[in-house]
Amino acid sequence: MSKKTQAREYLNGKVKKPLAVVIKRILKRKPEDPIPMILSVLEELKGQENDPLNERERMELDALRNENEYLQAKLSRLEGNTIQYEEDKESKQDTHRKHYPDDSETESSDEEEEDSVAPLPQPKKGVDRKPRTSVSAEAFGVWNKKSDFKPVVVPKNESTKDKIRSRLSQSFLFNSLDEKEFEIVIDAMTEVKLNPGECIIKEGDDGDYLYVVETGQLQCSKIFPGNTEPTNLIVYNPGGAFGELALLYNAPRAATITAIDECLLWGLDRKTFNHIVKDAAVRKREMYDEFLKKVKILQTMDAYERQTVADAFSKHKYSQGDLIIKEGEDGDELYFLVEGEAQATKNIDGELKKVMEYKAGDYFGERALIQKEPRAANIEVVSATLEAVSLTKDSFNRLLGPVEDLMKRNMEVYAQYKS
Repeated sequence: MSKKTQAREYLNGKVKKPLAVVIKRILKRKPEDPIPMILSVLEELKGQENDPLNERERMELDALRNENEYLQAKLSRLEGNTIQYEEDKESKQDTHRKHYPDDSETESSDEEEEDSVAPLPQPKKGVDRKPRTSVSAEAFGVWNKKSDFKPVVVPKNESTKDKIRSRLSQSFLFNSLDEKEFEIVIDAMTEVKLNPGECIIKEGDDGDYLYVVETGQLQCSKIFPGNTEPTNLIVYNPGGAFGELALLYNAPRAATITAIDECLLWGLDRKTFNHIVKDAAVRKREMYDEFLKKVKILQTMDAYERQTVADAFSKHKYSQGDLIIKEGEDGDELYFLVEGEAQATKNIDGELKKVMEYKAGDYFGERALIQKEPRAANIEVVSATLEAVSLTKDSFNRLLGPVEDLMKRNMEVYAQYKS
């Protein structure tokens, strides 16, 4: 093996992953002096055995890179058009001076008239221009006006709708939808069948659909820079969703998805995704942004981090007397109380005793996630109604890991009530 090949393998195997994490963190916060943050991130990654960048984050990063490259190329083209316009203008003025050296008044008038002309030609009316646009332009621009959207309805029986409804409820992508929006998405879903080895998404292609797996398994793979063979990243099982990155960021497909066995998928078109799913996510972010600012343990988070947490929230509504958490059960979710009141009760010597009260902005359920123990107490709704949001254990570890120490302080309250 040549030294060049050894160096490339070393960089790909040991250096690229942690550098990708550093770059992502730096781009998120954009500090004036990035050096301290770089050192901090590297120290955090020191000794980690697992891949510090999960597969969704890696593909998201690639999608953002592709979008950035496209925008840079587009900017270069626009700058080139402007430069060409200025050169043509100067050439015309030189020709005019050569033939009419004394006609300064006409030249001045022409300059004023030309200066008012936009440097880029306007498209002719009736011409269908469909360039790749940015995310914001695609979601809210003239090509996707709200009034232009008409829900797609793909005929299907109630049994099929129930299947889709069950699968969509397992995917975080659709947890922002209200009942009406949920039904619009179900109506728009189209059935896709794949044979073993068949490719549904190819890396680098443009994408117009996202997919939810009904049956079968699919392999996600990607060819990384410096490699000629694809690297297997993740296997999608029933209930899994993929393909949303190309729609969210309007970028080429970040990976290749191939059927391992016979598969049945549900496909959702770009237009419905933009007008229903993406809009619902935006509303959800706005709704929870102010709430998250009031949660003490999250007050150091920036706007991007709050949006990330809001995207992962699942919403729950309860009535007075309902048990949100039951003592002794295994825990998989951390709860934040949005509206209403609750209390923690614990069985002590055969009698239920109140050990804590909760109001809007408080959180509970962290003990089972941090200590990996059964629920330490019941959480009962006291107010007439209560609204809460929750994060799964995986989301908690990925998003809220740095605040574990703060959460552990609350656990001391439970310790004095142990039987």
